[in-house]
Amino acid sequence: MDSADRFPDGQSLLSRLSARASHDLNNLIAIASGHVYLMRQPGAPIEESLEAIEAASRQLERLSRNLARLGTIEGGPHRPVSLNALAQRAAAGGERRWVRLDLDQRLPEVSGSENDLAAALDCLIENGAEAGEPGREVRVSTRQEPAGGCVVVSVEDSGRGIPPEIAERIFDPFFSTKTGRGAGLGLFLVAAVAAAHGTSCRIEPRAGGGTVASLRLPVRTGE
Repeated sequence: MDSADRFPDGQSLLSRLSARASHDLNNLIAIASGHVYLMRQPGAPIEESLEAIEAASRQLERLSRNLARLGTIEGGPHRPVSLNALAQRAAAGGERRWVRLDLDQRLPEVSGSENDLAAALDCLIENGAEAGEPGREVRVSTRQEPAGGCVVVSVEDSGRGIPPEIAERIFDPFFSTKTGRGAGLGLFLVAAVAAAHGTSCRIEPRAGGGTVASLRLPVRTGE
């Protein structure tokens, strides 16, 4: 699946994002408020309500973070960026010991927005981690293509993979297969960052199960 095939644009997209974000925010707030009300009733199952509120809070935090990321996609001007450095920084974030790096140490720099590419890579790692059980290994690799004109950064997970019936929707805003865990903006953000860099995100089945998500970027030339 290639994000270039599905990435929408225009004012209609902004309208869809605004309406759906408002809908999801209101739902999560209603869940939290409802459980606060239940906790005030005699004999209420406090522990269950606390777990529900914590889950809603995590979703609110993720939704807020990804909406903020979408609002700061720069597109340009592009500057020299080391994908290896971004991968190392992403792996270190939040003590992600389950991220395994396989980096080409001779990898040349690309031209792009460091903040945007870092956000996209972070989202791909989060998605990879959530594809399986907590702590399951995610592999981040970089390589230069044989022709030398482009480099590729890939994120591999060992989850269940993407069922064919939903493959066409994975880059849609607010589409998520992670019931109760995902806000459905991660891959949409990745697609937006890729489009801003004149490329796309490609997601394919991984040998042995799971998926491989890749961003292909041209090598920086000139000063």
